[in-house]
Amino acid sequence: MQLTAHGGVTVRLSEGETTIAINPPAKGAGVKPVRFSADIAIVSVRVPEMEGVEAVSGATTPFVIDSPGAYEHRGVSVEGWGVRTRYGAGKGEETLPATVYALTIEGVTIFIAVGLSEPSLPPECLESLEAVHLLLVPTGVPGMLDAPQAHKLATMLEPNIVVPVGWQGTAGGAEALERFLGEFGESNRKPVAKWSARPKDIKQASGEVVVLEA
Repeated sequence: MQLTAHGGVTVRLSEGETTIAINPPAKGAGVKPVRFSADIAIVSVRVPEMEGVEAVSGATTPFVIDSPGAYEHRGVSVEGWGVRTRYGAGKGEETLPATVYALTIEGVTIFIAVGLSEPSLPPECLESLEAVHLLLVPTGVPGMLDAPQAHKLATMLEPNIVVPVGWQGTAGGAEALERFLGEFGESNRKPVAKWSARPKDIKQASGEVVVLEA
C-alpha cells in the first residue's frame, strides 16, 4: 500500500492495480492540480478544492463516492457518515454538509476525517467501526480540526498510524504541523515524499505518525 500527498487535503492511495484519489481538486480551484488518474474518487466536502473528479479521469471515469452510504468497487469497501463542517461555509452559512469515511482495502481500514470541525463522530459511525488502522486527519486547515482536536480524535479511534493532511497547502502550514507533531510527541518526525507499507506491517504499527510532503 502506498500513500502520496498532492497538496491541500488531496491524497493518492494505491494498492495493487487500484488507485484511489481522496479529495482531488477541480481545475481552477486555486490549489495544486493533480496529474494522475484514479479508479475511485472520494470527496469529503463538495467544494471545488475536493471534488475534481474530472481531474483524475483517465481512460474511464472513476467510481465517485461523495455522500454518506455504503459502497463497494474493485474489492474496496467504503462506508460514509454525514457530518457538518465549518470549512468552506460562505456568508449566511454556519456549516456545510461533509462526509467522513471508513475505507477498507486488503483488510486495512483507513478512516478519512477530512472536513471534521469537531473531534466527535456520529454514534452510528462509532458503532460500525471495529478498528482503524490508518487515520487521515486534517491539521492547519481553517474550519477543520486543530492540533489538540486531531489528537483527541486519534485518542478516541486508536489508529495504528496517523497521517496529518492539509498543512501542506495552507499559510502557516509548517507551524501547524509542528504543533500537531508536538501533540503526538513526534517533534522530530520528518516528511517523506512517498510512504509505503505492507498491510500486515500497518496492523502491527503502534501509534506511528507518518508525514507526507506534497
